[in-house]
Amino acid sequence: MKILAIRDENEKRLQALIDPNDSKKKIQRQLHQRNVTLEQESRKFRAEQAHEVYEQKKEKVCEVTVEKNLMRQEFLRLQRLEYEKKQQRHAMVRKQEEEARFKREQDKRDQEKRALNYFSTKAELEEAKAKRAEKLLRELERKEREMIQRLRGAQETQESALIELESALVENNEVEIFNDRKEKLKDNEEQP
Repeated sequence: MKILAIRDENEKRLQALIDPNDSKKKIQRQLHQRNVTLEQESRKFRAEQAHEVYEQKKEKVCEVTVEKNLMRQEFLRLQRLEYEKKQQRHAMVRKQEEEARFKREQDKRDQEKRALNYFSTKAELEEAKAKRAEKLLRELERKEREMIQRLRGAQETQESALIELESALVENNEVEIFNDRKEKLKDNEEQP
């Protein structure tokens, strides 16, 4: 713009130096003046157009920048959502692993409890069986003692009976011998 102002000033000085009476020159000056005006208007129009293009480009740049920022924000939002989803999946996997570990431990405890119950029941049964066997053994020993006592009593009775029998036999033996002789005699008499 400064250049145009300096040019206009120089042209005015030049016109003051040139003879105003000369019509050809006057026409040339008018044409020149008109050309200068047209050129100035054209420059002004081009400058306005350039300014408009600049403003449009500036707006486009602003729009692109805004769009870029929106896209960046959307990208960051999507990344954040993806990160949150990954965190949720990770937390869910950890929770499932924890639940599985807890279930395995619970199953192990239940199995140990069942085994303990089984073995304690088995031990109780074995103990009860051993007590029954011990009681039966004591009962058998008692019966054995009773039978031994009876046997001793029977042996003693038998011994005393044998002694009595022996003494009776001794007495009886003499009677038998006498009876045997008597029978022999009788037999001899009956035989001719």
